[in-house]
Amino acid sequence: LVLGGVVAYYMYQKPAEKSVSDEPELVIGAQELLAAFQADETKAMATYARSEQVIQVIGTVRSVDRSDPAKVNVVLETGDALAGITCEFEPAHAPDWKEGANVKVNGVCAGVLMDVLLTRCAAVE
Repeated sequence: LVLGGVVAYYMYQKPAEKSVSDEPELVIGAQELLAAFQADETKAMATYARSEQVIQVIGTVRSVDRSDPAKVNVVLETGDALAGITCEFEPAHAPDWKEGANVKVNGVCAGVLMDVLLTRCAAVE
């Protein structure tokens, strides 16, 4: 059990460079990703949240939150006022995006609560 916890912590804490250097296995729009989770969360988890699978999400920046010194959260617009795509960046790798910017993000999908969460994100130029 302890070993499993250590492995899970290590996998979650891997640096963002993995997302930067890997080609995404899937490319999807922010609205389509949220719609997939809203339609069938189990199927969406199997498709987009597989272990270590890098996906690329294309969308428009709704907001940028730099209030947490450990991470920068960029929320992508989905057309749903209550849900978005939250992209977690390490502060050292966080892009200088503004609201309304059209962007591409590589990351690892961690699932959905209200928002779909992408971790270990990296901006795609």
